[in-house]
Amino acid sequence: MAAQDDGMTLWRLGNVIQGSIVFSPHGWSDFCPLKEVALCRIP
Repeated sequence: MAAQDDGMTLWRLGNVIQGSIVFSPHGWSDFCPLKEVALCRIP
């Protein structure tokens, strides 16, 4: 998940488990944790 406001973007990792999204307990990051650059772009 990504959230963007006033030029700042925050990222949060999660997994789909039994049809529900379960977010990482580590909270939000100020960098995209994904290796694929295209997946880090916000439309």
